[in-house]
Amino acid sequence: MSLLTKGGGISKLSELEIDTSKDWTGHLLKNIGAAADSADAVRKVQAILQAVMTTKGDITYRGDSEAERLAPDAGKGYNFLRSRGPGLSPVWEDIESLVEYMTGALNRSVVFDLEVAAPLLSALALAGSSPPGRTAEPLIAVPEPEINMAAVPAPGGGVTAVPALIVPEPGVSEDIMVVHEYYRAGDDAHDEIYGNNWEAQTFTPQVSHSIGKLYLKVFRTGSPGTITIGIYATSGGLPTGSALVTNTINGNDLPENSPGVWQLVTFAATALTGGTKYAVVISAPSGDSSNYLCWRADASTPSYAGGSRCHSVDGGSSWNEDTNQDYMFEEGN
Repeated sequence: MSLLTKGGGISKLSELEIDTSKDWTGHLLKNIGAAADSADAVRKVQAILQAVMTTKGDITYRGDSEAERLAPDAGKGYNFLRSRGPGLSPVWEDIESLVEYMTGALNRSVVFDLEVAAPLLSALALAGSSPPGRTAEPLIAVPEPEINMAAVPAPGGGVTAVPALIVPEPGVSEDIMVVHEYYRAGDDAHDEIYGNNWEAQTFTPQVSHSIGKLYLKVFRTGSPGTITIGIYATSGGLPTGSALVTNTINGNDLPENSPGVWQLVTFAATALTGGTKYAVVISAPSGDSSNYLCWRADASTPSYAGGSRCHSVDGGSSWNEDTNQDYMFEEGN
């Protein structure tokens, strides 16, 4: 049946009234012919085609006998609309399809997306100082990734490039100090260590343990040279005998400005007995009155119950106790 009938009084397409506001959902438009001569008719037909589309982003095209809908597709990376020629429906294609099309399906991407393995983070946790157990210098390092391309056979011939992003697994290291005895309150003074002027701080571990690390709050004046730190037994509350264990640091590397830094000293693990008093003894044999080490102390309200300051003016041959002062220290393993 012809859409234009003389009985209806309509003889031209331009006289046809088209209901463009009709809900066309569920209705098909069939037998759409070539474009009409009338621009107004074309606009009205376009309005009908737009009504057929049910989702934003759809594209409508002429099928075999009716208007058909092509839904949007994101694809891999990006998508493009490809016309496959007369008599064939248009299709969305992505970069993988483009590679296959351009190479006659000899090459295809089996693994297109790069995957980055979540690296493990390693941290070097230094001894706790203010308060104990705190990480002093966290170090987090992720190795630089390497990108390798592996070529493998592809189905149907050719080769397939498989991108691979390899992140070496970082090692995990720990250097954590368990603090046993310490004093770090009322830091308001210091004493000078050089030549035969030695200084010490006695302490009493509450539990038996092996000392392996020691923190001292110090700074320098001039160039005091090599600093020797030792752990000694005591007699009558004073250092006695030879050192149980010693180590040295370069005093010239320390900062010159007060109030100084918490300097780490490490030892070979040495057993200490709980309830027994020991002494931290420091000397700067090559220093003098212009080049010396300064050890920070509390000279106003010292309150460390496990020991006190001791000092020697004859290179450790004899000692005197000073209960009015406590040095800043932390010991542990």
